[in-house]
Amino acid sequence: MFRRVLFATDLSQASDIAVGCVAGWGSLGLVHVTLAHVHSIKYGGGAAGLEEHLRADHAPKLERQAQIVRDAGIEASWRLEFGVPYLEMERIAREEEAEVVVLGSHGSSWVKEVWLGAVADAILRHVTLPVLVIKANRLSEMSREECADFCHSLFGKVLMATDFSPATAGALEVARQLAARGAEIHLVHVQEHSRIFPHLASRLDEFNREDAARLDTLADELRRLGARQVSQEMCTDHPVKGLLRASAQWQPQLLVVGRHGRGGVKSRLIGSTSHDVARESPVPVLVVPAVEV
Repeated sequence: MFRRVLFATDLSQASDIAVGCVAGWGSLGLVHVTLAHVHSIKYGGGAAGLEEHLRADHAPKLERQAQIVRDAGIEASWRLEFGVPYLEMERIAREEEAEVVVLGSHGSSWVKEVWLGAVADAILRHVTLPVLVIKANRLSEMSREECADFCHSLFGKVLMATDFSPATAGALEVARQLAARGAEIHLVHVQEHSRIFPHLASRLDEFNREDAARLDTLADELRRLGARQVSQEMCTDHPVKGLLRASAQWQPQLLVVGRHGRGGVKSRLIGSTSHDVARESPVPVLVVPAVEV
């Protein structure tokens, strides 16, 4: 699926687990992983010798995680940088020609996670590459064999969220790529309750017919591309609640959601939806930014 990955690590045991998951993607086409840890600029360049101390402390940890990847037969390197984390991650990703940024989240929510919480939040909002959030707590509950099977088949059963806006164009392209690989895909469209009620309630049936036709067209396209199975559903709800409910019922191994570009009023709806789904989903979430035009 991805040939080159940038893994943003906080050097924790949870990130060890997520690194091990990424290392299992060799048969999916992965050839190189760059592990990167960025210290916020407020911690770098302060006290004399602090940077040298941090490098001495963190280099063995980064090398250990890189070795996890190498032991799986995949090339790995690491970078320790100082600066604004999301800006540095963007720069590193471009320099390393990464196709996706991967984060290992400690739990079902990163609200209480100090380093990764702040970094994940900023990366999801600003980095212009797709961002994949892996929930390490779920992997830690599996046996070694179950974990390996889950990670290897991560892209095989996918819930794809769409609101038919330009913001989801990049995510739909990912869905097409997954379909061509024979994935099972479940399409979900949530009519936002607050947008419909009360002023547009009389037009709900009309909206549903139009969007059901759009889902049918997209499902037919994905089948033609080679998807193993395509299903679809539509509901009226809060977008985050609707997607999480659909996920709980269908049990995908991956959620794919789109988001708008950096900042601005347009990022409010789908941007906050993708961000909140990534926070709250117990399964991995791939957030794909809007295609720049």
